[in-house]
Amino acid sequence: MLCRRSEDEKCAVRKAAVCALQNVILLDSGFCCKQNLEVLHKRCLDPAVSVRKQALVSLSELLLRGPDSDMLQRLWLDAVLPMILDRETKIQEKCMEMLEEVFLNNIVSHDTACSRSQLRAWHMLNTMGGELGQELRRYLQKCCQFWATQGKVKAALLSAVQSHVGTENYKGAWTLLVELAPVATTKFDIDFVIAYWKENHHGDLETVQKVLNILGRITDRLPKQVLTSLLSELHTKLGKFDSSPALISEMITALYRICKVQESGEKDPTHWCADILQASHAYLSEMVLDEDCHRHIDEELVICHLFTLGEIAQLIPSKMPKRLFMLVESLVATTTLGNNEIGSQEVLSQSVRTQFKGSKMSPLIRVHAFTTLGKLCLQNEAMAKKCVAALARELETSPDAIIRNNVILIMSDLCVRYTTVVDRYIPNVAACLKDESTLVRRQTLTILTSLLQEDYVKWKGSLFFRYIMAVVDRSEEIRSFAKFCLVHLLLHRYPAMFYVHFIECLFHFNAYEKHSAYNKFQQSKREKKLFSLNGVQNKEKRLQVYKFLLEHMSDEQRFNLNAKIVQDVLGGIVDSVIPFDDESIPIVQDAFTILCCKEMKLSTLRASAVSADDFQDEQEAVVAVAKKTIISQVVKRNVIENIVPVIIALKHMLEKMRSPLLGDLMAFLRELMKNYPNEVKGSVYVLLTYCLFVVLHYILSTLHVFTIRVECH
Repeated sequence: MLCRRSEDEKCAVRKAAVCALQNVILLDSGFCCKQNLEVLHKRCLDPAVSVRKQALVSLSELLLRGPDSDMLQRLWLDAVLPMILDRETKIQEKCMEMLEEVFLNNIVSHDTACSRSQLRAWHMLNTMGGELGQELRRYLQKCCQFWATQGKVKAALLSAVQSHVGTENYKGAWTLLVELAPVATTKFDIDFVIAYWKENHHGDLETVQKVLNILGRITDRLPKQVLTSLLSELHTKLGKFDSSPALISEMITALYRICKVQESGEKDPTHWCADILQASHAYLSEMVLDEDCHRHIDEELVICHLFTLGEIAQLIPSKMPKRLFMLVESLVATTTLGNNEIGSQEVLSQSVRTQFKGSKMSPLIRVHAFTTLGKLCLQNEAMAKKCVAALARELETSPDAIIRNNVILIMSDLCVRYTTVVDRYIPNVAACLKDESTLVRRQTLTILTSLLQEDYVKWKGSLFFRYIMAVVDRSEEIRSFAKFCLVHLLLHRYPAMFYVHFIECLFHFNAYEKHSAYNKFQQSKREKKLFSLNGVQNKEKRLQVYKFLLEHMSDEQRFNLNAKIVQDVLGGIVDSVIPFDDESIPIVQDAFTILCCKEMKLSTLRASAVSADDFQDEQEAVVAVAKKTIISQVVKRNVIENIVPVIIALKHMLEKMRSPLLGDLMAFLRELMKNYPNEVKGSVYVLLTYCLFVVLHYILSTLHVFTIRVECH
């Protein structure tokens, strides 16, 4: 019952259900199961601030006072940590308060960490330090920044964290140290970090990456001899091309920072990269030009060279030889490079086409080659302009989901850097919302959401209609993620976006193109086929989209939308603006269904929407009742003046045509009679009286003319 009540339309009921569920689990740990915990997790995404706050508090109370459970700890991390970025300041503050109680207050030296809360804190930090915690670490970074601004990151805290290095908590310790490094560089024990690097730089790969990250942050505090030694060591290791991509990235970043602070007096602090670029150029040239080289390619070595090039290009673009651009372009070419194929081979110049005709690279090499190509384009606008069309085409033609995923990321970065260059290809990116790969669809949602939030992309053309179709995706994960992005990230940024696009949704999703204003944006045949929702077989999906949009509109928007549907759609049929034929019938049917659905009703007027329990004091209740009364009068007037006349005119028209739509119209009339019986009866009476007056006036006029004619004779 509590799980069902947590989905109630009233936020007060949902909040009470969450609180009750928390108490039930605390009373009996047997109820601490996945199903009940996921209810609390879901309420952390609730549209109502009070419900989100209660869910946050309830989960935290269960974590602090409830049973020890790995599932509960993981779910708390997934649900509560992201609330650091909540749009409401109150939620952010409460989240920080909970994080301080769970983590910061329980960080003590390893030899004194023995209480249940302290062990739990380190267990959760170790979870974030593992592979599954990669997404969570960015929230931890935000948390550390907040603690630093509050003056809570002190040398004693860093010492306590350092005491866990070399113990079973080493993953959590280094994870926390990495996030604290940017905000507490002056408080770090540099001797500790240097000593650890000297003793363990050949140790665990993930730990070495984190130590390098910290060394790069504190380069301005390192002694000159340490800088020189570190520079030589990293340069030698990088030149061997035998490290993992993640380690290569950290080594290059550290080298770049060391050279920036090193007081060597050299005119060119980037000299270290010249021989590395030369070695990569020589190796890739030999590999690409050798026709038989593909038979014995060392994929790992090629990937090391490509990744190294990309990282250096990001930091020192001026050092990149132009010929390296062509070499990377040749690696993304397919086996049909010499044919008139479409795809990535369009990026090559004619000389490259001839020189590397028939080259064959494995999918893995092409994946990394695309990533490197994107990094090169980011630093070279001319190359970006040359490659962007081919990259967009690759989204359609590439059979490899990982390549399509990487190209989407590249297009996103290019859009931020060169917005006008990429803007025209956003529809190609949006088309990936119908990609066969769940990974690609989720990545596309993430990228588009980020670009829309930062105003690099606008809701224009078909973009909104491509995006909104994700709420009826075949994957539950994608559906949930799309709804979260729309409601919690984008609706706050664009409050009117659902209302503005709703009417056009009726025409677009029914594939109606005869209207003079709606559904006039350009679409390819492929896009029309991919994003089709027309036909009886897709009616349920269309209704799901409509209802989702209505659920997240304000009462004012619903009120205006009601009038707009009646005037633009039903009135358009009456006035012959929209031809009444087989193509327009589904639009009218959808319009009647929308007008009848409960989501269209104003929440203020719903019988169960206003209750004394929903308000903090009597004054709020009085204001709510007065508001309801005023809105009710406005709605009744709208029914009398705008809706009933159009419905009656449409009824007469459909009766003459004996249209099957009469059933839909009568269903809507029943809803009107149920909600506004007196107004509808009064409107019909007024209309009948007016019609009778017109008829009598016509008869009297006719008799008057006839009398005059008789007198004349």
